[in-house]
Formats: sequence, structure tokens, C-alpha cells
Amino acid sequence: MNAKHRLSIAIIHLMVIVLLIFSLQACTLPQTGQPPQQLPEEPAKQKEMIPEIALGQMYYRIPLPYQVGSGKPSYDKSIFPARIDTTRLELGMMEIAQKTFPVDRFTMQEGQLLSQDDIRDWLATYDTNKNTLGLNDPDYTKPPLIYLMERDFLAVDTGELAGVGITLAFRPNPQIVLKDAQGAPVLDEEGRKKTETKNLTDEELIALARSAGDKINQRLVERGVHVPVLFAGFVSEPNSTLLPGRFFVKGVDTSGDGHGIKWEDFNERYILFPGNKAKTDNEKRMEATFTSFSQGVETFFSQYTGVIGLVRLVNDTPIEWTFTITADYRSKTQILALLETIAELDRSILSQSMDVSVYVQSIDRLQGLYVRGAGQEPFYHLYRNQ
Repeated sequence: MNAKHRLSIAIIHLMVIVLLIFSLQACTLPQTGQPPQQLPEEPAKQKEMIPEIALGQMYYRIPLPYQVGSGKPSYDKSIFPARIDTTRLELGMMEIAQKTFPVDRFTMQEGQLLSQDDIRDWLATYDTNKNTLGLNDPDYTKPPLIYLMERDFLAVDTGELAGVGITLAFRPNPQIVLKDAQGAPVLDEEGRKKTETKNLTDEELIALARSAGDKINQRLVERGVHVPVLFAGFVSEPNSTLLPGRFFVKGVDTSGDGHGIKWEDFNERYILFPGNKAKTDNEKRMEATFTSFSQGVETFFSQYTGVIGLVRLVNDTPIEWTFTITADYRSKTQILALLETIAELDRSILSQSMDVSVYVQSIDRLQGLYVRGAGQEPFYHLYRNQ
């Protein structure tokens, strides 16, 4: 390249730089004759802040600063020896509430209406002299209603209370006093009342939930709460099982004045694999799905692997799979390879219309996570510091 040619290129580069400078000035400097731009006034300080982040379809945004609930449920295992899956209970309420309180129009916070004393008194046994607020029948020595959770729903545009959610949790097998044909308590040789364990049917649970819900609804109205109130009935599982609790009924009073709750059944159940003996054709199909998935995982490992599958059904339709894979892993590379294997098994075996969560763990810690929402793209995460 001769000197003349190099000079021509240099001149062209210089012209381009000058043009860029003038273009930037035209974009950033105020034009002649126009008043300088005024900085916007600082907005008034808000009492609360709603984070503008995507939390997924089933999660509500929480107003900040975070407010602790005024009424911590007075659940005491020494008094009520039953297992409460509080995680499933709270997440289930969020899911059920969406129809009444859509996540794009409402935020959610811990309950601010009921105090700890309120909840303790309401969960206690009814007594004409000591506690007329008790929601449990005095015939029970181990009462059925054992847990109450309040969640408040606030309007996004105003931040004002716009709804209340109450979850009532029941034990499936309360203890009741035996009575004779005349309705008198049956006594043992030492004069003590005989009791027996009563396994409640869904019809009996629904009746208990409706009775308690109707009373709570009226009490809220008497306290000046005139917003829609949602109720959900939840039953725990025995301590001996790995199954979470389940919801069995829901109801809402949209009037805000206690005129009546519209109740409807909520048919939810879980099946655990291996261990469940499939009976219906639907259950046999789910068992075959679990077997195929489990065999696919075990083929990946030469060493022992434990796979547990939990399927959730609503109205007998499977909607969610949760798998837990436990093994002794050689390296993070092997865990990554397993997560990729899980992705392939998901595509080839599992229904894409169901939610899927797979927890990959060693004996004492979580190592990886695979998640796919129904009809969505999956993602997986490797826990680096475990």
C-alpha cells in the first residue's frame, strides 16, 4: 500500500469520527432557544414497595417492608400430636386463592387481623363457661381442628386490604368420647371416660370445615372486615406416611358482609412410588411411568441409586410429578450428566402437560435441581458449594 493510499484511508477515518461526534452532540445537547430540561420532582415516599420481578404464575408478590403476621398459629405437638405439612398448606392456599384473588391484581402478606390469642382460643375446645369461642366439639379428647393460617390479600393499585384467606387444617383421626345408647359417656372401671380413635371420612371433614368457616366468617364481619373471604380445608396425613397433607374443600364469600359462603369440594390426593399398589387403570399408567423413569435413572448409575416418585392428582387428573434421586456421586461432572439424562427422560417418558420437579441429592445434601412447568422449557441447577 503506497503513502497516498494510506493518507486517503486516514482522511476517511477522521471524517467518520467527526460525524459521530456531531451526531452524539445533536442527541445530547439542548437545542438553541429551548429552555433546559427540568429534573422530575422526587416522588413522595411510599409506605410500601412492591417488587417488580417475575415470581412465576403461582406466586404472589409480597409488599415490602415485610410484615410478620400478628397471629402465629398456636400449633403444639405436645397437645396436638399430628404432622402438619405447613409448606404444602401455604403453597396450596396460594394456588387455590388465584381464582378469587388473581396474582396480577393482588399482593399477599401474612395475616394482620387475627392475634395469637384469637387463634389459640378458636382452636381450643368449646366450653360454655371457659371458652365459648372454641371451634372444637367437647366430645373430642384429641380435637379434629388443629391449625389455622391467615393470609391477607391487598389490592395492587391501592395497597388496601381487599381479601382474606383462611386455611383450616384437620387431623384425620381425632379421638372421641364413647357414648352409650342414651348419649351418656361410657366409663371404664376407674370411672374415666372411654375414648376411641375416629377415622374421619371426607364428608365428615367437609362438614367440620363448613361449620368452622361459617363461624369465622361471621366473627370477621363483626370485627368490621367487609372484604371477600376465602376458606380452604386441609387434612394432615398420619405421622407414619411420607405423603403430604391434602386439600378437600374450599369456599368463598364474595359479598364481604357474611351473607354466606359458597362451598365446593376440592378433590386432591397424592400417590407415592414405589410402595403404592396400583388399582385403577390411571394408577397403573402412573406406576408404569415411574418404573420407566426409575429404570432410566438406574441405568445411568453403576452404583446403588434410590428413586422416589410422588404424583399429585386433582379430580383424579395427574398434574404434577416430584422425584427424589439419592445416590453417592463421584463428581460434579457426573451430577451434570445425570441432570442431562433427566432432561432426556422427561422428554421421552413424562407428560409435558404436567409440572415436573426432580431433586438430585446425596445422603446428606442437595446436589442438583431439575424443574419444568407444564408446557414450558425446563431448567436445571447445580449446587456448587455443597
